[in-house]
Amino acid sequence: MTDVRQCYAANLGGCAGRLEKEHCLSESVLRLGGTKTVQVSGHPWQTESIQNVGLKSLVAKVLCAKHNRSLSEVDSAGKRFCHQLVYAANSLINPRERGTEYAGSENGTLLERWLLKYICGCWAAGDFNKLLESQESVRPESEWVNAVFGNSVLEKPRGLWLGGSDRRQFAFTYPLTMEMTFHLDSGHLLGAVFQINGIELILNLTNLQAHLPGIVPEKATYHPSSLMIVGRTQTGEGGMHHMTFDWNGRSFGKHIWIVHTRKF
Repeated sequence: MTDVRQCYAANLGGCAGRLEKEHCLSESVLRLGGTKTVQVSGHPWQTESIQNVGLKSLVAKVLCAKHNRSLSEVDSAGKRFCHQLVYAANSLINPRERGTEYAGSENGTLLERWLLKYICGCWAAGDFNKLLESQESVRPESEWVNAVFGNSVLEKPRGLWLGGSDRRQFAFTYPLTMEMTFHLDSGHLLGAVFQINGIELILNLTNLQAHLPGIVPEKATYHPSSLMIVGRTQTGEGGMHHMTFDWNGRSFGKHIWIVHTRKF
């Protein structure tokens, strides 16, 4: 029997099956690192800035079986995107690779939903309780949940932005690293920044203009049309990794270039 009170998508109706153990960040993505543990940073529940945790510990029962399995397409999109970044990191930093060129496409809307799914899962699991000074788990905002399940979309300026930051020097990492920064104000989550293999993705969740400069870098691009990652040596040798984004007919922004110069 399903306890719909604990399924964060219960308000959508149609709950079925037991609550399932769910990785807020897709298990398939976590396993790209090739280990049974991952190094995490940026989570509100951490006692240290960087911690090693087991994959099995990064689960929570926050969705019923039906709602959890209905998001398999969203999880697959997250895995594909991260796999492309792992591939790019391997091929573009490997000194034996010369002239590597790869082109692929990603569904930007599904990627946006995947990042929001992560936030909803963490929120429902109580990971933000320490920051919210609450003892009980708080259900994610209904607007977020509807967007995660594809019933609605986040309208600009809310949604996915990419790049534009000078907060750190760009660097490739391998096999996979992810850092997160959350922006909260008076118990409200305004947005989150995901650093995935050195690529910065900003998920903005507020319309309040006063908060945008602190979340979205000035030169960031909303719904980029494509991303070109170029790796080259100081002598000019190297390769490129090109991703185009499909936004399902929604408006999209400019093309983004990221160039990384190797020292070998």
